[in-house]
Amino acid sequence: METKVEPSSSEQQSERILLEQCSTASEHICQILASRQLSEDSTYEFRTTVEMVQTVVGKLITAKKRLRIDYPTLQKIHEILSEYQTLLSEYSSANRLKRIINSSRLRKRLEVINSDLHHQLKKFVDILKIFNSPNPQSINNDGFGSQISITEAPKSTPPKLISRTSEASLEQHITSPNINSGTDIIEDEQGKQLWGKHFNTLYAPLDSLLELLAPPLLPAPLNSTTSALLSYTLDPLSTSYISSHSFSLFLLLFGPFPLLSTHLLQLYSTPAFYGYLSRKESDLLLSPSPTGTFLFRFSRSHPNSIAISFKRGTEVMHILVKGSRQNGKRVLKVEEEEGSGAGERVFVDKEGGGGGLEEIRKEYAESLKEGLKCKMVFEKWFHGDLDSSDCAELLKGKCMGTFLVRFSSQPGCLAVTYVGALHAIQSVLIYKIKGDAQSQNIIEKPLSESAEKKKKKKKAKKKSKPKTPVGDCGEPGVIGYQFHGEKEVFVGLNQLIEHYSNVLQYPLPNGISKIADVIKQCRRGTKKGSSRSGSSIKSPRVASPRATASPREGKEEDAPVLRDSRKGKKKKYNWERKGEPPDRTPFLS
Repeated sequence: METKVEPSSSEQQSERILLEQCSTASEHICQILASRQLSEDSTYEFRTTVEMVQTVVGKLITAKKRLRIDYPTLQKIHEILSEYQTLLSEYSSANRLKRIINSSRLRKRLEVINSDLHHQLKKFVDILKIFNSPNPQSINNDGFGSQISITEAPKSTPPKLISRTSEASLEQHITSPNINSGTDIIEDEQGKQLWGKHFNTLYAPLDSLLELLAPPLLPAPLNSTTSALLSYTLDPLSTSYISSHSFSLFLLLFGPFPLLSTHLLQLYSTPAFYGYLSRKESDLLLSPSPTGTFLFRFSRSHPNSIAISFKRGTEVMHILVKGSRQNGKRVLKVEEEEGSGAGERVFVDKEGGGGGLEEIRKEYAESLKEGLKCKMVFEKWFHGDLDSSDCAELLKGKCMGTFLVRFSSQPGCLAVTYVGALHAIQSVLIYKIKGDAQSQNIIEKPLSESAEKKKKKKKAKKKSKPKTPVGDCGEPGVIGYQFHGEKEVFVGLNQLIEHYSNVLQYPLPNGISKIADVIKQCRRGTKKGSSRSGSSIKSPRVASPRATASPREGKEEDAPVLRDSRKGKKKKYNWERKGEPPDRTPFLS
């Protein structure tokens, strides 16, 4: 018979204090997430996980019967909650919370913290059941993310007793679908069965889910193209996990299962589709364009919904497209934005998966005349709508020479932000030159003597028409780009970046650049591997863990002027062949 160890009064007091601290932190987090500025869809996973913590901890605090708990795991939960609370409070006090939550680039840190919190809570609840089961040998811990299998109380963790709740009421709460399964919110019946059978939790590993998407569930196995598109659609932040809520909305938008691949390829084959963009980024891209220019994008404030942004007069309008199901067929519901004049309509898929966005475009042909043509969004270095604080967060700890390009706070301009000498983060304005190309000193591709020889050799090997310079915004009248304080004007952003390659060495990749080639192949109707990327910028390398110097934010107006890197240029090291960049790069003028 197992001997129960009665904890001392000081241990009981420590446990109670820790539980109360967890309760206070989770309550504060819920209050922040309940802000009216945030949509319920965008914070669903965050609120659900923290509410789980509140429920479990609350029942333990108000209980009547002593239960043994896993104290180290409870400490870990408290540490995660403290980090969670500090981060949200920091964002809220700086008026950045809505910006972070709705950003496809900045909310990754919150996603990782939330999935880690859910993992630890699931582990805590499973061990709690084991510790207090009348027959511990009959229960295994098969919780999400846990690598342990427990058939008896671990010897390394002495069982602790806590006077909190009755075993029956806690057991009833533990087996609730809101804690363990995550299936109650999945509307698609096949999806609900799949999730309940294989995961039975709020979060699931993305790789495991992709392995299950195969015949007989799908008509054919996933190929590399479809797998890449699915990974980006389900997990744009590369957290390696997906929630049951996101999976449910995904199935409504792209299901049912037999037509999942067809609907996915139809969307990505649309020339005007640009992945995950925020409302403000759409405004900035479309503002210089003529009336009738439009784009399709994933909405961040309404997960797994498609937004259509289009230019009307001097304003950019937005309408939302949500997926639903009717008699086994996909239904796309167009939700009109007030004042857009688009109207509310329902579009039911035709046999074989036809219809979709193309039918919607035909219906609103007067407003959606021409799709936006913008190559810049698919470049590795482009990060859209970021401010100096966002850049400091993304570039923190990166090696010298890492950079990104973004929209500037100064209207009509871009900005490049990079890690300079002593790991200081600096920004420089990029002006868009408009007017007649003949009246400007445009440099199409400034090359050194050695680079000119390489260019001639390349032309001799393969005679072809020169490629159109990439990196432009597709704006009418823009004929070049120029750094603040510099004289040279470049026809494309890639040419400008290459000219200052000693300072701008490693582009910080965005999410959509990873599948840019796949999207091109979908739109060209060719097989994978038949085309090469149009970017001449090499892939960036991971920053050294030892490069931990705190970055200093640099204002665009006060940043030092970039100098021509061709002067005194040293021989470049081929990181692609010879490994990672060094911990410290040489000083760059």
